[in-house]
Amino acid sequence: MSSSPPADIAAAEEWRRRVNSARGHIDWTVHAREAVLDVQRYTHFVTIMKRALLLAAAALLFAVLAYSLQPRDVSQYAMTFEHMGRVANDLGNHS
Repeated sequence: MSSSPPADIAAAEEWRRRVNSARGHIDWTVHAREAVLDVQRYTHFVTIMKRALLLAAAALLFAVLAYSLQPRDVSQYAMTFEHMGRVANDLGNHS
């Protein structure tokens, strides 16, 4: 068994140390990637997410437009007032 922890565990410990030392403040500054594999993995993730978010936005826009353009039969809608109670200080009540 090796004496050094895997890179993911070491990164998590480093992140936990930063958060705890800053009392809840997260460091949002840009840090250089340590390995070429990390850069490639991050670039691949960004590429996939750019496409996925674009597709999700387009699908949501299409769904909203499709719903709003659906024909509706307004003759089926009716509002009736079978019973209206008296409301104290009602400005529309003139009796």
